[in-house]
Order: sequence, then C-alpha cells, then structure tokens
Amino acid sequence: MRKSPLLSAIPAMGLFLGLLAVLVWQVFEANGTFTYSLDDAYIHLALAEQWAETGILGVNEGEFAAASSSPLFTLLLTVAHLMGGRALSFWMPLALNVLASLGLLWWLADRLREQRRGPLAVAGWSLGLVLFAALPAISMLGMEHLLHAWALVQVLDRVARGPESRRDWLALAGWLALLGSVRYEGLAAAALLVAAGWLHQRDRRWWLMALAASLPLLLWSIFCYANSGMWMPGSVAMKLDPPKGTAFAGLTGIRKLFKKTVFLLTESPVLLPALLTAAAGWLGFAGQTGPHRRWAWLAAGLVGLHLLGSSYESFRYEAYLLVLLFCLAAIGGPEWLAAQRHLDSGIRGLARLGMLALLATLLWMNAVYNRSFIPLSHAVLASRNIHDQQGMMAAFVNEYGDSGQFAVHDLGQLAYQTNAYLLDLEGLGSPEVTRLHRDGRYSWASLRGLMDEKQIPAAILYATPYEEVGLTLEDRVASWHIEDSYILGWGTVSFFAWTEEEKANLTTALRAFESPACLPARVQVEYFQTP
Repeated sequence: MRKSPLLSAIPAMGLFLGLLAVLVWQVFEANGTFTYSLDDAYIHLALAEQWAETGILGVNEGEFAAASSSPLFTLLLTVAHLMGGRALSFWMPLALNVLASLGLLWWLADRLREQRRGPLAVAGWSLGLVLFAALPAISMLGMEHLLHAWALVQVLDRVARGPESRRDWLALAGWLALLGSVRYEGLAAAALLVAAGWLHQRDRRWWLMALAASLPLLLWSIFCYANSGMWMPGSVAMKLDPPKGTAFAGLTGIRKLFKKTVFLLTESPVLLPALLTAAAGWLGFAGQTGPHRRWAWLAAGLVGLHLLGSSYESFRYEAYLLVLLFCLAAIGGPEWLAAQRHLDSGIRGLARLGMLALLATLLWMNAVYNRSFIPLSHAVLASRNIHDQQGMMAAFVNEYGDSGQFAVHDLGQLAYQTNAYLLDLEGLGSPEVTRLHRDGRYSWASLRGLMDEKQIPAAILYATPYEEVGLTLEDRVASWHIEDSYILGWGTVSFFAWTEEEKANLTTALRAFESPACLPARVQVEYFQTP
C-alpha cells in the first residue's frame, strides 16, 4: 500500500500558506484593506451579488449580462453570498484558490510517491511547484485559474491511466464537468483528452465523458441565450479578437484567431521553454509504454494546445500552463534523463544534451524568473495598483453620487462597490455593446449613440484604446496617473463629460475628492477643463 503523500507535501503546503499570509498582511499594510490584485475578481463578486439578491445575473440591477467566462466560479460565489452575504462571498475567491493550490500540491506529491520517489524528492518538487507556478501570487488574483489548473491535471492523470472501474469513470466524469464549467477554455483541453482516451480504449463510455465535459457549458449557453439572445458570454466573445472587432464563429474568426496566435507566439517569453519541454517529453518517452508515456504525450499536447489559446500578456492567464510545464518536468524529467543513458553518443547524444542545457537555461531565464519570481515579488504592488486606480474610481463614484450613470472601461470594483448604472464599453457587462462587436459596428460614434440613448453624461475610462476607434480628447476633464503601474491595463485613467454643465460639476467633484486626501498621494492628478 502506498503511503500517504501528506507528510512529504507538508513543507510545500506550509511554504505556500506562509507566503500567502505574508502577502495578505502586506496588502493590508499598503492599502488599509484587503484588495485582490486583479480587478476582474470584482466582476465575479458583482455578478454573484446581483444574482443572489435580485435573481438576475448581471452587473446592473434588473439587466442580464453574462460578464464571466467561468460559470462555475460565479455560481460558487453566488451560493456563498446566499449563505453569508458579502462577509462570506468576498473571501470565497481566495479560499477557493487556497483549496486548489493545496489540491495541486497533494496531487503532485501523490503522483511522485506512486513513482517511488523518495520523501526528499517529493518535498523538493512540491516546493518547486509553489515557486515555479507562483501559487501565492496567483491566489491573490481572486480568479478561477488555479481551480482550472487543478481540474486539468486531474483529468489528464485519469485519462493517461485509463479508467477501468465504475468508480474511475464516475470520478473522471466529475472532473471533466468541473474542467468544462470552471472556464470556457477548459472545454478545449477536455475535447483533446477525451479524444485521446477514446483512441486508446475505444470504449463507448468515452462518449458519455464528452457529454459530461460539455453539458455544463451547453446548459449555460442555453441560459445565456434565453436571457440575452446570445450563446456566449461577452467575455468569451471579446477574447477571440481583442480589443475591438468581430471574431465570432466562422472562417473569418478562425483566421483572426490563428493570425493573433502566430503573432503572439513570436512575442511569448514562455514559447521556447514550452516547446522544448514538450519536445523533451515526446523524445524521452518515445521508447516506453504505459501511463507514463501517455501522460507525457498528453501533457505535451496540452501545452501546445494552450499555447494557441494563451494571450501571453500577463502571467495571470498562464497559471495552468505553468502548472502543466512544471508537472511535466517533475513527473517525466527523471524518466527522460534515465532514458538518455541508453541512447548512443555521437550527434544524437550531443543534440539531446544541448537541448537539455538550453531547456534548463530558458526555463530559468524566462518561465521561472519572469513568470514566477517577478509575479510573486510584485503581488503586493499589483494589489496596490488596483486599490489606487479601480478602488479610488469606485470611491469617487460613491462620493459623486453612486446612483448616477457612467460609461466605463473596467467593470470590477465600480460594479461591486457602487450602485451606479454602468455602460461597459468593452461589452462584457453590456449586451448592447457586445452586439456592436458582433455586427461589426463598433466605433466611438456608435458608443456615443448608446450613451445619448441611455442619457449617460460622463465616462471613466482608459483613453488610449478608444482613440483607436474615434475618441477625441476635447471632452476630457481630468486624468489620474499611476507611475508604478504593474498589473493595470494602462497607468492613466481619464474622466470625460459631454456637456459644459457636467464638465464643471465633474471637475468640482474631482477637486473636492482630491482635497481631503481621499486620493493617495501616489496618484498624480491633471485637469484639462476650467472649473
């Protein structure tokens, strides 16, 4: 009987919880309150609160909007809000990330013990996962990415082994449903893994596994269509061709997706490490049979698949990719090294040795340093950025009159912390804007038409992306600039108004908000209109 992996994983779990506790304490010290280090986390919280309290999913009361690409995460937060209100639901994203991180560490330790690794090796690899995948920093984001990564490795592991008993099939179905519903991107991985499982076993029950993976999102799509006339959440639609334009189903959307992918691959700091790790896995297991070989091939295939769907703009979207890369190295690395002893020397041996040296160097310089240690060291800065920009935007709206109406670029804290009506100019939380994207009519003129129709007198947004679609700056009233921007889309957010009366009112309110030191000194203010 295999010993429990708990003892070997305890050091890594302790390191993770210790680092996370330090980060949380430092955030309280920096901001005076706890702030998630990504504004998107507050979109989930706002959706959950509206759904729990009004029965309608959305960011504005009485207006349906599926602004999240994680149905399960939103549902879990909604249940938490129903059970304990904000006191419980606010902390639920952090709690779920802690659970997912501990689950990942437990799973890796169990997998390594199954391979008869010693306690020191298991402890070392587990500690490496905490740092390599930046688990504490990603937990601070308050997003679903670690839950996605946990479900991904669980499904991969079960497919590589090949389910046999009824219990195996039921467990796989459950993890596939979790993978498919925790993030829309999980469905692509589920499709690849189910197809691989069917090719290996040719068992009709794999068709049931495909149903288990897709059924939650199918039901969610029906729910979205019944309420908005659109099958996909706005966030999924926008991801296909950010930041503006149409990229939905069809050949046009596919061409745009791959054009974007090829361009971003050339800029990605994880491209070479990922491809070399995948190549190492394939070559090292080419002469082996059984679950180890299937695990390596499937993991390498998933790395390639997820490279196609990654944005590479920030480490936060690559959490699952970092976990996959590290687990491939931890589970397959020693086996791969052992396999090299039986290979001939000469050119092939030198080529493999060169690949290994280059792989180790690139993994350290790019994926580990840039995508692990920097995020971990900058987690508090990221939280402070969100507090100083989005948090202060919400505080200002509350002071200005949170029952007002604003056009905005970032939904998060504005939706969660205020009662203002928000027109989301990106289309995540406003179906009318999503339709403009879908119909190819997205422009500043069409957005201004929506604002006039809804009688929205002011806007709080990043000017840069909207200048690309026709925004001019003559209506800009003021701007807030953050010098040490790390996690923000842009370091400068601008305030706009469309009438002279509203410009005067907005300028007066901004100066009043600044004067009693409501705004941190770190935020640089500039005015463009005469009060």
